[in-house]
Amino acid sequence: SLVLALAVVFFAALLWPVIRKPSAFYYDGTSNHDSFFWITSAEHLKQHTYLEYPERSATKPWLQDVPAIIGLQPQWGRMGAEGLIALASSLTGISPIKIYLYGTASLAVTWVAVIYLAFLTFVSATIHRFTAAALVCLQPIFIFFYANNNLPNLIGILTGGSAVIAIARASASGWGRRNDFVAWSALGALSLHGLLCTYPEMLPFILLPCGLLWLRPWFVQPVRTYALTSLMLLLVPFAGAALNPATTLRACHGFMTSFEAARNNNDWANLFNPLIVAEYL
Repeated sequence: SLVLALAVVFFAALLWPVIRKPSAFYYDGTSNHDSFFWITSAEHLKQHTYLEYPERSATKPWLQDVPAIIGLQPQWGRMGAEGLIALASSLTGISPIKIYLYGTASLAVTWVAVIYLAFLTFVSATIHRFTAAALVCLQPIFIFFYANNNLPNLIGILTGGSAVIAIARASASGWGRRNDFVAWSALGALSLHGLLCTYPEMLPFILLPCGLLWLRPWFVQPVRTYALTSLMLLLVPFAGAALNPATTLRACHGFMTSFEAARNNNDWANLFNPLIVAEYL
């Protein structure tokens, strides 16, 4: 009851700006305006696939940035968050711009579930109710993502975190507990593919802990015991990539485009460029 009551309070505080002023469509925690891209792309995806380019129209200038997520070689290799908002909008009959804040806030339930599962996986198999209450209410990172309208990043964290947890659980289960192993491996593959759909730039930061979790049992378990489990775990990322080859191809192209842009970007000032080595200290 304590956790449930605190959850209600948390959601009320989270949605207070739009509860207080229902006419507010969306707001930013900073000067970030990226939510405009996600909302307009969701509007396009309601009636088109992610391979269909929007028609250029003088009466719909808001569509001009949508091609960044369209096609097999998009500038951004993502469309998962936009597709989720499009789905929610189609099911409810509410436009993406009006459902955006509510839809994003609803992901707090998923966020807490992933954090809870991470706690059980990496910290303790039992949890005190006050700790559970803290998991519900003390989530500054989620609040930042929500207030700053970083929906692709938010879903990328959820899918990436789920992948890490799934690999840890599958590795602990081992091939000997086949049902558990297959279930967690399936979640890992789905989560990795979800990451490719939503925020592929995050992939290296997810594959690194997954790789370390795969490597660890080689040092703490007999080789004969872990060999088959490790071989089957290696199939998980390939299964995730094979779920939808088009999405995987888009993600690879989007990742390389973002990587090159980050290395050669002159749109923002480099605050550290004038510093000498000693000034970094």
